[in-house]
Amino acid sequence: MRVLVIGAIAPEGVAHLRERGIDVDAAPDTLANGELYGRLAGCEAVITRSSTAVPAEFLARACSLRILGRAGVGVDNIDGDADRSIYGSELYRKTAVNLVNGRLVARERGLEIAVHTDEDAGSGYTNLVTVTTQAGTARKILAGTVFDGVPRIVRLKDLHIECIPEGHILVLSYEDRPGVVGRIGSILGRHNVNIASMHVRRRTRRGCAIVVLLLDEDVADEVVEEAEKAVQADFARIVRLGP
Repeated sequence: MRVLVIGAIAPEGVAHLRERGIDVDAAPDTLANGELYGRLAGCEAVITRSSTAVPAEFLARACSLRILGRAGVGVDNIDGDADRSIYGSELYRKTAVNLVNGRLVARERGLEIAVHTDEDAGSGYTNLVTVTTQAGTARKILAGTVFDGVPRIVRLKDLHIECIPEGHILVLSYEDRPGVVGRIGSILGRHNVNIASMHVRRRTRRGCAIVVLLLDEDVADEVVEEAEKAVQADFARIVRLGP
C-alpha cells in the first residue's frame, strides 16, 4: 500500500507505518496544490491534519484512494459532499475522537448521543460510566469506573469483567469449551506476542464467554483473524491505546 502523509505527523507514526512495509510519501503542508496533487498518483491512503484542506479537486485526482485519515479536533476540512459524488459513497475517514469533538463527530456520522445520570443506581460503584450503543436490534454495552485513581473497565456486553485499559488489548467472544484459551495463547506465542494479563468471564457454564488479553506487544490484524477462526469466535478485536 502507498500512503501520502501531509503535514506535521509525528515521526514515530510515520516510522510505525514504514516498519509494517507501507510505502510512505511524507509531504509538507506548504506544498503548492499542483505539486501536492501530483504526488497523489497511486496512493491508496492519505493521512492529513486538520490544517490541510481536502476539497473536491483533491479527491477527484486521487483515483486510487480508499482511506482518508484526519488527525484533528472537530475541524471539517474534508469535502464530504464531494467524496459521496465522486466515489458513490463516503470514503472511510478516521477522525480522532475526544471529549471536545465527540458530539460533533457523532452528529456528522448520524449518531444520537443521550446522557443520563442516576445517582440512585445500585451498581456497587461510587462512580460508574456506562456507554450503550444500539444499531437496530444489536446493542453493545461498556462500563467503566475509577478506583484508587486508576481507570478500569468493569463490564463488557452483559458480563462483569474487570481490567485496566492500557496498551494493546485483544478481546474475543466465543462459546465456552475446553482448550479455547490455550489455543489463543499458542497462536500469540507463535507470533512472539507476550500476554501480560488475562481476564475471562462467562454467562453460563459452556455458554457465551469473553476473554480480555492485555499484551506486551502489538499484534497484527492477520494474527487476530487467525485466532478468531481457530476458536470460532463471534467477535474478535484488537484495541490499541496510547501510553
